[in-house]
Amino acid sequence: MLKSKSFIYISLLVIMIIWGFNVVAIKLLVEYFKPLTIQSIRIFTASLVVFSVLGMNKPFRRLTAREWLLLGMGALTGVVAHHSLLAIGLTQTTASNTGLILGLVPLMTAIFAVIFLRDRLTPLKIVGIILAFAGVTFVVLSGNSRIGEVSSGDLFVFYRW
Repeated sequence: MLKSKSFIYISLLVIMIIWGFNVVAIKLLVEYFKPLTIQSIRIFTASLVVFSVLGMNKPFRRLTAREWLLLGMGALTGVVAHHSLLAIGLTQTTASNTGLILGLVPLMTAIFAVIFLRDRLTPLKIVGIILAFAGVTFVVLSGNSRIGEVSSGDLFVFYRW
């Protein structure tokens, strides 16, 4: 059953807002618990949810040895390393610096696509780039971040990118 476009857009907006709280929640948690402990619990919980949903939808097919290797490499770099570096980085930097770094990922992806992949720069993309820069500028000028100083935590968050 297809949902209306407005339902889909509202759902995506709500998901993005919840996702935005993720950095702040992790920042609070790593102040009380070890970063790798928090990330282990998060990854384990997410895997339970994913496998539950997959189990309800279709039976699993057997993976080839190559698929297992690729899955393992993706899990280590895209999940374990990603979340661990984020948590470790948040112990050494601010949530706003982390939010800025993470917020610039889609912006830089769009700019790099135009530069390196010769992607067409449409009016909508230009508006998106301007709004993204305006958002970053707003946060920086509001004084909530330490942009002048780069901490080791900033580097951890950037490298997990």
